[in-house]
Amino acid sequence: MAKKDYGKFTILRDSREKDGSGWKFRASANCEGVEVKKLDTGDYSLKGYETLIMIERKTIGDLWGTLTFGRERFMKEMDRALEYPIRYIIIEGTLKDIDGGFRYSKVTPEFIHASLISLQVKYGAHVMFTDKRTDIAQTYVRNLLAKLFQYCEDGVISKDGRPANPK
Repeated sequence: MAKKDYGKFTILRDSREKDGSGWKFRASANCEGVEVKKLDTGDYSLKGYETLIMIERKTIGDLWGTLTFGRERFMKEMDRALEYPIRYIIIEGTLKDIDGGFRYSKVTPEFIHASLISLQVKYGAHVMFTDKRTDIAQTYVRNLLAKLFQYCEDGVISKDGRPANPK
């Protein structure tokens, strides 16, 4: 059976993502690269599916800050994220990195774990751990977006974001 040609997808990066940080996706055989535009919620999405897919990027330091001092703002963002059927929080780090705590913070790793579990249960967000190395996280997200694009194009994910054929 011949492999289906899905064409190329374009990754959207929120214009508010700080310059010099975040993921930079180059064009490839299946990807046009990145287009920068203001996203209502999240840091990354797919062009044409930006109302379905939301990806939030967090480094370990950013995660700690977001779940402590920036918690109120972040919870408002997660409330907005409920409008997106497909929600991911991609953490550039591992559980072991969280277990190591965060320098100068009085917040325990257990608090961070509990908060991440709440994000999964209350908001239905897929919390994924990658690695502190940006290139590893970036490769994971590129592959994730490529698969989501294929599923959207094939109709496996419907326009409302639900599995169209849950076989």
